[in-house]
Amino acid sequence: MRICVETHLVLNWEKCHFMVKEGIVLGHKISEKGIDVDPAKVELIAKLPPPTNIKGIRSLSRVLDSIGGSSKIFQTLPNL
Repeated sequence: MRICVETHLVLNWEKCHFMVKEGIVLGHKISEKGIDVDPAKVELIAKLPPPTNIKGIRSLSRVLDSIGGSSKIFQTLPNL
């Protein structure tokens, strides 16, 4: 806390959570087990209709790249 004051870093207390065991940050589940893709993102992508053309495939690829961990998502969605 002292370092924050010395460097004039301002914290938004509504967004700060201390002493938690796990949480979701930028679409990734962070826990003591490590970093994994947010299951809600996987579920959302699983409900998307399959791409039917090149434009659809590129669009899906951009979505997966934006949330990162796309290889993990593809492993959990074998029917994609």
